Amino acid sequence: MQGDNYNAWNIKETDFPKKESIEKKIEFIIGYGILAPSTHNTQPWVFKIRDKKLEIHPDWNYRLKESDPSDSSLFFSLGCCTTNIELASKYFDLSTSVKLEETPRKGCHITLSFEEKNKTEGHVDLFQLIPYRFSNKMPYLEQAISPEALKKLLGYNSKDVGVDIIANKETLKSLAVLHSYATVKAFTNRNFRKELTNWLRTNFSASYDGMPGFTMGASAFASILSKSIIGILPSKLVGEKEKSLVLSSSAVGVLTTTSNTPQDWVNAGRVYEYIALEAIKNKLYMTPIAAISKDTDSVSKLKDIHQLKNKFVQLLFRIGYSNAKEYHTPRRRANVI
Repeated sequence: MQGDNYNAWNIKETDFPKKESIEKKIEFIIGYGILAPSTHNTQPWVFKIRDKKLEIHPDWNYRLKESDPSDSSLFFSLGCCTTNIELASKYFDLSTSVKLEETPRKGCHITLSFEEKNKTEGHVDLFQLIPYRFSNKMPYLEQAISPEALKKLLGYNSKDVGVDIIANKETLKSLAVLHSYATVKAFTNRNFRKELTNWLRTNFSASYDGMPGFTMGASAFASILSKSIIGILPSKLVGEKEKSLVLSSSAVGVLTTTSNTPQDWVNAGRVYEYIALEAIKNKLYMTPIAAISKDTDSVSKLKDIHQLKNKFVQLLFRIGYSNAKEYHTPRRRANVI
């Protein structure tokens, strides 16, 4: 049974504070931002509101040293959060401009400037799907993506962020083997496993972050044992499971950029969230598969498999149809300062 730690998903459009200050409106809209995905469900963001502006900063307390040493996934999550806030703002007749600014310590932060408008053009349909998005980690139905849906997903390709969708069965087999290899390599790192177990939660945990066992198909009882199991599970067994998940997918998406800066990571995240919401609109599901993009050797092999020379691979993700029941992960209250 889910408790207060899942309340964020119950956000209602009708609660929007129409007659309040623009700052109060921004604070409400942040509620949609925090529904964005993040690695291990760390939710690594901090928000600052001032003078009709919202700054989104990385929260370094939630940095993943082992699974995300470059911090690219952290900034990617900030990008996903930004997209949700942009979509919500347009829906509530607030126009936004987005600026990525370098920070003294490391990376960048995102500044959104807001103006109230009588009418704004936006993806109303995508906005309304934000509370229904989830990373579906279950096996998919091995059903081909319809040409219409494929065209919609590829429509987010741009000069800043390349979107490739691989649906060829033979190429998917090669990707499945490569993903398995990268996964096994990651799981041979004891520190990687230790960090991962720190973010595992039981199915009835009252924690406001982390990954409950049901996100990986674990029963309530199995979720109690998950930390111990992950610590001793043979790497090859994990790799085989990941391989089968890729093989069940209709396609694998690849996001690329022409440079590899925090700004690129944020932009890739912004595009990913649009695609994830577009997928739901087309009755498709997605989930990131990060192992390849985190291993230099695997990225090199991927470039040979799919002709990605002179591009930086930011993320791979599974796409497919599924009968799995919708589920969500817990959320902390927004950290607004």
